[in-house]
Amino acid sequence: MIAKGGIVPKEFFPIISGASIKQKKKTGSDAVLARLKGIGFVDELDLGGSPAIAFHHHL
Repeated sequence: MIAKGGIVPKEFFPIISGASIKQKKKTGSDAVLARLKGIGFVDELDLGGSPAIAFHHHL
């Protein structure tokens, strides 16, 4: 995310997070995103009708 300026489209998060798509004994990207949002590290926002994920300090 840093390389992309701290903001990425939500659909790209599973790719850039490095988290797998729900597999046995692996933490899925949805769980990673929920945890990061839960601790206030990232936030979800709307960029012209497209959902995006941003580091908290970019808001």
